[in-house]
Amino acid sequence: MNPMMAAKAYAAVQGGAMPTGLSGAAAAPGVGDGGFADLVKGAMTDMAQQSRAAEMRGRQRLETGAVALLATLTPEERKALTPLLQRKGSARRDAARHDGSG
Repeated sequence: MNPMMAAKAYAAVQGGAMPTGLSGAAAAPGVGDGGFADLVKGAMTDMAQQSRAAEMRGRQRLETGAVALLATLTPEERKALTPLLQRKGSARRDAARHDGSG
C-alpha cells in the first residue's frame, strides 16, 4: 500500500480528515514530508493491531461454536468425526475439496 492510500485508509477508519498542506513530496515520505511518514507508520501499526484483534475475536467465536456443537453430538457421532478432526492443515482442506464440500 502506498503512503497516500495508507493515510486515506487510516483517516477513514478513524473518522478523521486527511492531513492538510501536503505537497507532491508527501506522496513519497522523506525529508520535508511534514511528519507524513510518521503518520503512515502509525496508521499501518494501528491497522495491523486492529487486524490481529479481529482475527483473535473471530478465532474465539469459531472455537466456542465448535465446542458447543461437539457437545451436542453423541459418542458415536464424535467417533465418526475423529478422522476428520485429526487431519492437519492442508490435508484437511484437500480432503474437503475431494469430498465436494470445498
